[in-house]
Amino acid sequence: MQRFFKKLRRGCVFTEPFEYIYYRSIIKLQEYDRLYENIQRLDGDKWTEWKNEYKLEFNYYEDVQAINFDYDCIALWFFSDRSDRSSKTDIELYHAKNQNNIRLPRDPNSFLFFKRDHNRQIRIREKQKRWKLLQRPCIQFNFSTDIYDSLAKELRNV
Repeated sequence: MQRFFKKLRRGCVFTEPFEYIYYRSIIKLQEYDRLYENIQRLDGDKWTEWKNEYKLEFNYYEDVQAINFDYDCIALWFFSDRSDRSSKTDIELYHAKNQNNIRLPRDPNSFLFFKRDHNRQIRIREKQKRWKLLQRPCIQFNFSTDIYDSLAKELRNV
């Protein structure tokens, strides 16, 4: 698992509207491209090699709106349809007790990680009609709050 996080740096921990980790290019571009090209074959050689190398379990969703909102932590790795020319700011983080909501770009190979509770939430914009043929694929990891706490602490102290 540590290998997946090795590119993360101090500047990827943000505090508004609550603490979260967001980083573009979580893995090398060449590796990302190889996985993207094989995203419809998650049981194929490329993805099997990746799973064995990184030792991570995940769920794949063709559209980010289908993620599991029941996890204590939301950990998403975004992929983008190559024909997607939209602004991709369809991810919103919001805190129920303040108005400092922010929109994040759903850039290819970007990673979002935060502890979710009734105050700290994510809202995903519905696909617009003009996007109906586009996919908004993502990988969701079920990391524990201990993993988040440890990683955030390490990144704050780097």
